[in-house]
Amino acid sequence: MRRTRYALMLAAAAVVCLAVAAPGYAAGETFKVLKVNTTGCNSGTFGMTVERANLDGGTYTLRTVARAGRKIYMNENASISVNGESGWSLFDNFSYGAVPNPGTWPIPQNTQLRLDFTLERPMGTILWSWTTVFHGCNTGTILYNGQTSADKDKDLVPIPTDKCPKLKATTANGCPARSLTIGYDGAGHRFIGWLYAKGFPTLFGRRVVTIWKLRPGADKLVARVRTTQRGNYAVARARVAGRYYAVSGAVGAVPKEVSLTLRLR
Repeated sequence: MRRTRYALMLAAAAVVCLAVAAPGYAAGETFKVLKVNTTGCNSGTFGMTVERANLDGGTYTLRTVARAGRKIYMNENASISVNGESGWSLFDNFSYGAVPNPGTWPIPQNTQLRLDFTLERPMGTILWSWTTVFHGCNTGTILYNGQTSADKDKDLVPIPTDKCPKLKATTANGCPARSLTIGYDGAGHRFIGWLYAKGFPTLFGRRVVTIWKLRPGADKLVARVRTTQRGNYAVARARVAGRYYAVSGAVGAVPKEVSLTLRLR
């Protein structure tokens, strides 16, 4: 009985030793850009301070891809293993592999520069991704600095600030800006106007627009019309003095649009 118990104790100890000795990946490895140290568009002149955290001491692949315009200027395969802050510079380096559209250094000035970093182990298996976008290699002004997944539409507005994460827009909330007008064509006895969102035809083509008349209490619905494919609308109504405005309803996360008020005398 004692031998059996002793054997079980040895087996349990061996399992514990194996569990401790077995290598494993760290939880939540990260690589982030903290700041720009030097600017410049030649190889080796643009430098940053980066932070590496939660690495387990093993070797990781850190891929750096630098894009400007439609060209790729860097596709580097670097090995990292140590945590902490360090310098990181851009070089004419394609050690990760050839690309179909390589750029010729220097990187053009005043051209948006996008850096994508992926922490991988093994090579090709992404554990973490980080994106930093600059106004240009000569300015170093940061336009976006965060996890790649937080800017799915690449409009430089991160989630959760981006209320339209699938629509690329340059507005503060990440949703395309729309405009809606209202007027009155006296000769045609009709309300006319235009709904528009540059670059987003689905937000203005074939959309319902309602015309409302301001009055004490609840405003009065005067007409309902659908825009053309180009966003124009027209609806016949007799001219009646008053103040009117048009409304186009929300489209997903894009909020409703309300026109300025039109006064008819």
